[in-house]
Amino acid sequence: MKIRKADPTDAPAIQRFQEASIRELCSEQYDAETIDEWTGDLKPDHYLDAMENYQFLVAEEDGGEIHAMCVVDTDRSELNALFVAPQATGKGLGKVLVASAEGVVLNAGHHRISLKATLNAVPFYEKLGYRKNGETMHSFSEGTELSCIVMSKELRPDKGKAA
Repeated sequence: MKIRKADPTDAPAIQRFQEASIRELCSEQYDAETIDEWTGDLKPDHYLDAMENYQFLVAEEDGGEIHAMCVVDTDRSELNALFVAPQATGKGLGKVLVASAEGVVLNAGHHRISLKATLNAVPFYEKLGYRKNGETMHSFSEGTELSCIVMSKELRPDKGKAA
């Protein structure tokens, strides 16, 4: 596995596995209308904007196929997105990307990272030391809202581990 910065040529592959991830991994927590609205908001230009404005990392399996991604806003010390392709869950890609995101945040001079977790992802983040801080809603362009849990973690300068 290789972690690297995303580039514009990665956008089509990222869009495909992100949509598959949402449709397969989030379907027990969100209804079909919400998932359709969510995946309808996945546009190539959004990935390009994220690549220009944030730390956008991808995880490649052997052979160069991208199976996971994360987006980190260093100014706000936030993990804005983390998605793993359905066929790659359970292989540690998400965990490695979260650790990478924590390192990016620490390198930017912050000692706390926050995120808005989808309901299905809360147990994953709790296993990594994140704590729930409340509920929030994420709004899509058409007005549909997605229920999320605000979570955060205190970081130590030694490799991004919890304080």
